[in-house]
Amino acid sequence: MSRIVVSTAMGILAGCALAGAYFGAPYAGMHLTPSMLMVVAASVAFGSSICVIALNLLGKPNDKPSGSRLLSMQLKQAENLVHRFPGRDGALDLSIRPEQKVEHLEVVRHPDNYKNKDITVRLKASSTKFNPVDLKQLFVALNQQPGFIHLLLIDKNEEFVGYIPGFAAKHNFTGGNAETLIAKYVVDVFADDSNSATLPQIDGAGKGEIVSDEIKVGQLIDKMAGGFPRLIVLKNGYHRRPLGIVNFNDLMVGTLRGAVMPSAEPAAALTIGAFR
Repeated sequence: MSRIVVSTAMGILAGCALAGAYFGAPYAGMHLTPSMLMVVAASVAFGSSICVIALNLLGKPNDKPSGSRLLSMQLKQAENLVHRFPGRDGALDLSIRPEQKVEHLEVVRHPDNYKNKDITVRLKASSTKFNPVDLKQLFVALNQQPGFIHLLLIDKNEEFVGYIPGFAAKHNFTGGNAETLIAKYVVDVFADDSNSATLPQIDGAGKGEIVSDEIKVGQLIDKMAGGFPRLIVLKNGYHRRPLGIVNFNDLMVGTLRGAVMPSAEPAAALTIGAFR
């Protein structure tokens, strides 16, 4: 904006100088012919053009660092690069333990009430194991929900164990061999979290596909370029609380556009428990 103001002011001053020379010359005993005026006008126009170009070139180095600033930012400062759990404002954050009855869940009893909501399901470990038959009933019900986007596996200490996209849970956990697949990708993962290494087989992420929200964006790009299509973002470097997910394609588009938003607390989600 300052470059535009300077350029405009110089153009006006140049025009005034030329007009003053034309009207003031007779009083000084000088006579300016039309051809002389054309030469002076052309000179002023050329000089103004050079000045505008110089101003633009001088101004560009101040614009360039935006890319480097983005790469040096911590991920938590670039909010729009992370898809936060549980989702948009008003999302359903559904927490389920093994001892809870699936048929008592509101999303199962009244599915039409949740058709327009983002849904994140958190399966939380306890002293009781999850029953694949019960979980299949849950996923069959969630198969009707277009907003079911995230499935998180959380241990007894509220720490991350594994992640499965909603579409993958719908595809794998509702068919004829659903119980077998649930046992492999959910029950066995809770039994031994090293089994979370199998989750990428169904487009999920295990304990090896994590990143701190304090990582620099440039470091994150390097890490994901090594073969990670998605990573789970954990709070700070020492806390294993899952905050959201970052996808490589979205990350690259966001950095190319320089899409950065200031750090801010995410909008509060509508947290609804397993029972009313």
